[in-house]
Amino acid sequence: MIGDLIKPYVIKPFDKSMLGKKVYSQGYPIEKNEKTKNQWYADGTLIQVQDQGTIEYSMHNSEGQSGEPVFLDKTEAIIAVHTYGLRGNDYGTLGTLITPELHAWINSFLEKEPPVESNQTESQDEGGVAPPERDEEAT
Repeated sequence: MIGDLIKPYVIKPFDKSMLGKKVYSQGYPIEKNEKTKNQWYADGTLIQVQDQGTIEYSMHNSEGQSGEPVFLDKTEAIIAVHTYGLRGNDYGTLGTLITPELHAWINSFLEKEPPVESNQTESQDEGGVAPPERDEEAT
């Protein structure tokens, strides 16, 4: 399984004790990748939680990096999702926090087992999956 080969990221809810800590992100900014497809790294410090609930950090990000994870340095835990560039805020760019509620919602999906297809049966001859039945009237 892929989980045995590649360690999955940890998603951690943000708490105020993280303020002042170093964060980083990696992504594919449009302005940096006009000719190459290299992944770019940016880092900064968690500055403050804004009134609307976003986190402000001193990390430079570029257009095209929205949606990338924001990692707490030295833990590799995702604590936010980068969402805004400079928009009149005092220090830097903004991210949407992983709140305890959002963390619980994400985990509710991760803890579910994948659905089992009930319309497929195992082929006796090859040990594989039998194709779905065909409608004889269809051409």
